[in-house]
Amino acid sequence: MRPDKFTVKSAEALQTAQSLANEQGHSEITPEHLLVSLCRQEDGIVPPVLQNIGARPETVAGLALQALEKLPKVSGASAAQASLSRALGQAIDTAEKEADRLKDDYTSTEHLLIGLAEQRSSQASQVLSQNGVNRDSILKALEQVRGSQRVTDQNPEARYEALK
Repeated sequence: MRPDKFTVKSAEALQTAQSLANEQGHSEITPEHLLVSLCRQEDGIVPPVLQNIGARPETVAGLALQALEKLPKVSGASAAQASLSRALGQAIDTAEKEADRLKDDYTSTEHLLIGLAEQRSSQASQVLSQNGVNRDSILKALEQVRGSQRVTDQNPEARYEALK
């Protein structure tokens, strides 16, 4: 994982996912925590991408939250700081590879969404799949939202909003 190569929104999403895990008493930050975070991100690119695909961000977030409710909770000293789950680490690796494949300089939230969709063993991937969201649909929607723009700095979302 290369945190220095995350966009501002990606770093925010991971921070929010960690906060959500801590609030819910989970020992690990899972793909589902990140999916909720991405769906709720104001001014992020994930909600418009999901809408473009035909999925409602609030529905996707709700289903991911239901999956989180089934996770075991910890309390006491061990609940101080949640760590990345293996599945989320793999999703982030996939996101970084996708950013490289798209010739983007930074890993953005849309790359994280693709990483989550590709993480077949996670509930997050199943929630996305149930809502018609997969790698191909994300890439197609992304083309409409960001056009041929590449992620060349840590705040690309500001440019996407200008495209609207």
